[in-house]
Amino acid sequence: MKEPYIKYHKEITGKMREMVAGIKEYDGATEYHAITAGDPENSESYFLIEPTNKEMFVVDINAPTPDLAEAMVFHLLLITAITKRAVAYRNPRFHSLFEKRGAIRKIGDAFLLDCGGIKRYIKIGTYPTGKNNAITDVTGVTVGHLTLASGDINTGVTAVLPHQGNLFREKVPAGAHVFNGFGKPLGLIQIEELGIIETPILLTNTLNVGAIADGLIRYMLASDAAIADTTATVNPLVLECNDGYLNDIRRLALTPEDAVKAIMAADSDFAQGNVGAGTGMRCLGFKGGIGSSSRVIEIAGKTYTLGVLVNSNFQGGSSRDLKIKGRNIGELLQKADKGPEDKGSIIVVIATDLPLDPMQLRRVARRTELGIGNTGGFAAHGSGDVIVAFSVANRYRHFSETPTYTREVLHDDYINHAFRAIVEATEEAIINSMLHASPVTGYRGRHTEALWQHIESFDDLLIKEE
Repeated sequence: MKEPYIKYHKEITGKMREMVAGIKEYDGATEYHAITAGDPENSESYFLIEPTNKEMFVVDINAPTPDLAEAMVFHLLLITAITKRAVAYRNPRFHSLFEKRGAIRKIGDAFLLDCGGIKRYIKIGTYPTGKNNAITDVTGVTVGHLTLASGDINTGVTAVLPHQGNLFREKVPAGAHVFNGFGKPLGLIQIEELGIIETPILLTNTLNVGAIADGLIRYMLASDAAIADTTATVNPLVLECNDGYLNDIRRLALTPEDAVKAIMAADSDFAQGNVGAGTGMRCLGFKGGIGSSSRVIEIAGKTYTLGVLVNSNFQGGSSRDLKIKGRNIGELLQKADKGPEDKGSIIVVIATDLPLDPMQLRRVARRTELGIGNTGGFAAHGSGDVIVAFSVANRYRHFSETPTYTREVLHDDYINHAFRAIVEATEEAIINSMLHASPVTGYRGRHTEALWQHIESFDDLLIKEE
């Protein structure tokens, strides 16, 4: 059965305008939006919606079949989730359409349904996602944020913890790749040399790398008395992007304590968009920041997971190159540019439980650039494209009881699964970073729109069902 063409409209036109004019609740002076099925200009199936800042208020529904109604309901839920609103309605006859989608609350004369539980907005590629479509679908991986968002200060810290044990004593194999080196990360040299990570991975803004590294070092010293005493020092890993357009970066607002707070906040469930290190970031002409996605891979009957977390901050001044699932959204929008298009960077952190060695992880890291390119990125002159990948399989013990150790490593004949998965997950994570983000007015009154404010240009590309 062919899927119906379902579309969201910020303006009512064509035959639908004539149809809704006779609805009792319709008021010609009120702004209405609509969701239609079939020909947008000649549709007899619609949801008539009155939008507010907090709700999408359903005024009337005309959907001739249950399957069509279900598809239109899911599309409405996607729109409300992305635009940070709730579904609202007054007519009890709509209950049957919404009650299986979550708990319905009664407030005054209205019924409300929150839509925050949706885990995926857009389907990229062919591999299925993990349960939460996030890097934390890899067992043991957690993410935490510390966010500062007030007036001229819009910045923060994001922490990625590869596992919950002592990372210094049980390091994880890792690989790093710098596609464009316009950046100031800390700790990559030792990853290149030894192929291991021994601390949480912290993301922050460019000028606060020192303070955040200080906090990370202090955290590690407190967690293990042997460090720099009876054994070696520690290699702090801090990655950065420049958030100076929306954040007064010269204020150096972050402290070493903020690094520890981000680490202590780490959990399997975490926010995306303009939070943590992504608070002040822009991407492809819109608000960017933290985004994540995951892929589940089956090899010889065994299931593995690969997850990606990005801090998207590239080509922030121009939307001309923005692409979603191959559609050039930038050309459709024709937005005015705000600043040089090549300013900014992207950080990508990859986690997997595939048993990959450091060389294989570095090869996987390189493939992220294909996913970045699919969204419109081109590694511009002013962009630092830095990628770090690790595996939670085959932990490397700092103190060895024997002179040798044995590890299981994936045969290269099967590594294409990881290559395809990382391209898909990176592309989706970048789009997610923008879809989760909200508009921000920050330093010097500079304003950056959210991508969802133009959702009518691409909503037909969103997933059709979970």
